[in-house]
Amino acid sequence: MVDDLLATHDLRGQSLDDVVRLLGAPPRSAFSRHGELRYRLGPERSAVGIDSEWLLLELDGGQRVRAARLITD
Repeated sequence: MVDDLLATHDLRGQSLDDVVRLLGAPPRSAFSRHGELRYRLGPERSAVGIDSEWLLLELDGGQRVRAARLITD
């Protein structure tokens, strides 16, 4: 599902309000001090799947999405 989202929606340049309208309100812990917004997607999609998968949105100083990518922890 997140793959389709990233393929069909260019999140770069979207405001924080636009992101919230599209993805819903992020959890309080979703904001980092480094200008990032994280949405937990669930267990990593792999054979082992011991980590969590996240949608990471990097925000610029104007609270607009600079980059969007998938990460695991």
